[in-house]
Amino acid sequence: MELPTETVPLPSRGVVYPKGHPLHNKETVDIKAMTAKDELSFKAPDLLMNGESLIDVIKSCVPDIDDPNELPNCDFNVIMLAIRLATYGNELSYSAFCEKCEESNDFGVDVERLLDRIESIPDSYYVQLDQLKVYVKQYTLKSQIKAALARFEQAAITNSILSNDEL
Repeated sequence: MELPTETVPLPSRGVVYPKGHPLHNKETVDIKAMTAKDELSFKAPDLLMNGESLIDVIKSCVPDIDDPNELPNCDFNVIMLAIRLATYGNELSYSAFCEKCEESNDFGVDVERLLDRIESIPDSYYVQLDQLKVYVKQYTLKSQIKAALARFEQAAITNSILSNDEL
């Protein structure tokens, strides 16, 4: 049996998952480092485009998650950051370009410190409209992938129209 590399708290505390789900009311999740196969899947354009690489890596690195598609955005972000920590260590190199002074600045981000600052989300979100209370559900990984694909297709169509002088 492999031991987890990291254990991280879930911002949702598991309250957003239905009864019977492996993460229902589970406050933490165990994370394993990526394998070489996982890293290669992040380099395959087709797998990245349709989200399959994200799903495969989460299944590989987080054994408690059967279906990553249903992960809420808050948990997904923390899990991906923890996978990064487990695989590459605490230092996340980052480069930023300042358009004003036209200089590039390289710096490191402390991943453990970021994870330590993660806060829990409320048990539910709602909007009160007079006497009507509308409950709002967080984006899931599946809905994020669908939205990203739709934006990509829309941009491709727009670029096609703009490059056609006859239209």
